[in-house]
Amino acid sequence: RDGMTEQTAYAVEAALIDAYPGSANKVAGHGSDEYGCRHADEIVAQFEAEEFEPKEPLICINIPNRFYTHSTYDAVRTAWRASVNRAHRYDLVLAHVRGLVVGAFHPKQPWIDATTENFPGLLDEDLPGKRGFIGEEAEEGIWNYYVGKRVPARYLKKGAQNAIRYLPS
Repeated sequence: RDGMTEQTAYAVEAALIDAYPGSANKVAGHGSDEYGCRHADEIVAQFEAEEFEPKEPLICINIPNRFYTHSTYDAVRTAWRASVNRAHRYDLVLAHVRGLVVGAFHPKQPWIDATTENFPGLLDEDLPGKRGFIGEEAEEGIWNYYVGKRVPARYLKKGAQNAIRYLPS
């Protein structure tokens, strides 16, 4: 298209990538983490959900690009640039998609190297500098408190490069 602004061109590119999954692009379109293709029910659920207040220190990880190809657990547990010293102090990880919490997990083997040996079937190659965890689903009370609620807006920074947020209690 001729005459588009750069912002419009990025929006069109992202929409086309969403419309044709499996295309040659190695990365999602510009702004896909904040917008992207989704069902109307998902949009309604996101905006109707109430925010939670953290009851304990926890890690929130935004998983939009991997959520639909793996289980929630597999999507949240692998290949993050996590501060190992900091992350080891947290016993709860929340998976969220655009701010809506979709899973809660306790790391049992926290923040190990993101290698094909540590995460068989999830990675095609070792990812130096990235980490993941092996864990289990949170108990019912914790799951029910967080899942289906929104991450408080004060912890979500638009355009932030790192998908991980460390929340105080």
